[in-house]
Amino acid sequence: MVTTIAPLIAVAAAGIVAGALANRAIDRVQRETAQPDSHPRCRCQVGPPFPIAFVDTLLNRGTCARCGRRQLLRPLAVELSTAALFVVLTVRLVSLDLLPALPAYWYFATVAVALTVIDIDCKRLPNFLVLPSYPAVFALLALAAAVLDDWPALLRAAVGAIALFGFYLALALVHPAGMGLGDVKLAGVVGAVLAFVSYGAFVLGALLAFVFAAVAGAVLLITRRALVGTTIPFGPYMIAAALVGVVAAEPLGRAYLSWRTGS
Repeated sequence: MVTTIAPLIAVAAAGIVAGALANRAIDRVQRETAQPDSHPRCRCQVGPPFPIAFVDTLLNRGTCARCGRRQLLRPLAVELSTAALFVVLTVRLVSLDLLPALPAYWYFATVAVALTVIDIDCKRLPNFLVLPSYPAVFALLALAAAVLDDWPALLRAAVGAIALFGFYLALALVHPAGMGLGDVKLAGVVGAVLAFVSYGAFVLGALLAFVFAAVAGAVLLITRRALVGTTIPFGPYMIAAALVGVVAAEPLGRAYLSWRTGS
């Protein structure tokens, strides 16, 4: 069974490797934007002979093999977060009988982690990550639909992508200061991965993005870490909501129906 411990360890290991690739994308953007070094810790690029931060950290006890300084925890956190998402998505999709769709959602998780860190640090969602995700995600979802013989799921994904892209584009046209074009471009990918699971997941994921952003904005205002009118990256909330929608839409729906019927 896929959800036994040995396969999940293998899935987590694959997630760590994918997280190492996400780190390379993050490093590329940070070099391009010339992010200032605000930490006295190591910013050496993790490279051969240990291209994976998780392995590098274990072997060198948290210090850089190249300069001897303590390493930033971000590369390790990226890899562990990606591994955790791989495991959670695997367990959930297996329970939904969507095992053939795993490559699409692993791809999305890897890109999602990279985009979250980049948007928080650099306030951008780079095209070299977002735009190739359209053909990649749809190719992998089409393969899954073929294996599952579930072409309506692929149609749902296309409808979800068009609908969410159109909605975000309308928001950007009406209020350009409140919605960036990067968010608009990402919306189509998010809509596809949500709707492939179900329209319920699509609705939940689409709505939660705004709920998460509103709550985070309120917290930042209350704690005085932001002012009214401060630009807050929206991409991380879209991504978090998409992942919650994929993982939790069905159990939340069942819980709601149970509450409504009192059973």
